[in-house]
Amino acid sequence: MLLSAALFGTKHISGLIIVVTLVIIGLWLLEKYQPRKERILIIFAVLFLVLESIKIVFLWVKTGNYPQNHLPFHLCSLPLYMYPLIAFVKSEKVKQFIYPAAYATVLIGGFIALLYPVNIIGETDNWALVKDNFLPYLSFVFHGLMILAPIYLLRSGLYKITFPKLREAYIVSVIFMVMAIIVNTILDQDFMLLNYGNGSPFQFIIEINQILYTVTMILLGLLAILIFHSVTILIVRIKNYVTK
Repeated sequence: MLLSAALFGTKHISGLIIVVTLVIIGLWLLEKYQPRKERILIIFAVLFLVLESIKIVFLWVKTGNYPQNHLPFHLCSLPLYMYPLIAFVKSEKVKQFIYPAAYATVLIGGFIALLYPVNIIGETDNWALVKDNFLPYLSFVFHGLMILAPIYLLRSGLYKITFPKLREAYIVSVIFMVMAIIVNTILDQDFMLLNYGNGSPFQFIIEINQILYTVTMILLGLLAILIFHSVTILIVRIKNYVTK
């Protein structure tokens, strides 16, 4: 989708407020009623897959063919793989390996998409109930879920974050980056914004050098994971200190 609604304009801000409100309500309900953690993980996994399927079917019907640029190799496609793994795989070792990226990398994707929604905000300047707003509604809900699910992992105690777990977050994230680069090369797409940078504020680097741009985006992604990981650990330590 092309950007027409202004960044941090009325549509953007109101969308952010609604998503943040829903995330807060969701976390409050989960903590108040404390359903089985395994059941919540299954619900998250199914919701991610259902929302993505609805998007693909809508685009397929609209365009008459499968939209290659919506194949699941974007940054925001990561929960489509990670949450089914941690929900349905029985191995605790596999879960613990996936948790760091399912927290930090997925959370980063959700935040970036909602704070800089150039590819998902749509072609109208308001949230009117019209056909052109179907995908923006769906996208804001999907990316809101990308914020709710990782925070739940942390607050529920399923994921106990430590500095060494940054390694697993990097390994899983780099694997998906390499997959995106390979598919970009084969299909001439822009998954994870690592090829053409459509929607990236760093697209200008391509004019200097394509490889420099791709490397820059990868390094920025790893830096963002480090920042989110470190800030979360700091917040957890402060909270533990205050509650002692």
